Amino acid sequence: MVRGKFRVIPVSTIDEGIALLTGREAGARDPDGNFPPDSVNGLVEARLRAFAEARRAFGKTDGNGEQTK
Repeated sequence: MVRGKFRVIPVSTIDEGIALLTGREAGARDPDGNFPPDSVNGLVEARLRAFAEARRAFGKTDGNGEQTK
């Protein structure tokens, strides 16, 4: 091990660890249930929603049996 290249930083919560590792706040839900859009949690949720939407759209057909885009 090279000295000074490794250190242990204790954290109390996962969100605190995420903030330390990424340099960006993890983000907490507001009263409406939304994360700040530029927070780690907000970005992750947006990405997961995009995946879910793509999955829902995959293989959909219109009323004539034609695949929609």
